[in-house]
Amino acid sequence: MERTIKTSIELYGNPPYALSYLNGKGRRIYWDITSFRPDFSKHLSKEEKYGAMIDFGRENIGDNDIILFPKKITLLGGSKEMFINIR
Repeated sequence: MERTIKTSIELYGNPPYALSYLNGKGRRIYWDITSFRPDFSKHLSKEEKYGAMIDFGRENIGDNDIILFPKKITLLGGSKEMFINIR
């Protein structure tokens, strides 16, 4: 993994189609949840925030442009549920 941050996550949209998290600079980022397994909407409630560790992957999209993307999200606390980005 390229980078890991400890942050809070929450579901976004109705029905939920994205999760939001605070990046390391305090900016809220939204990310599509359809590429994660298991399905976030079956394990998380839209009305709550959850502590999480997000491991980021890195991909070169051409012309030396590199993007970081959430690769694995692990909930903190009792459940330790893990969500993997399959795309």
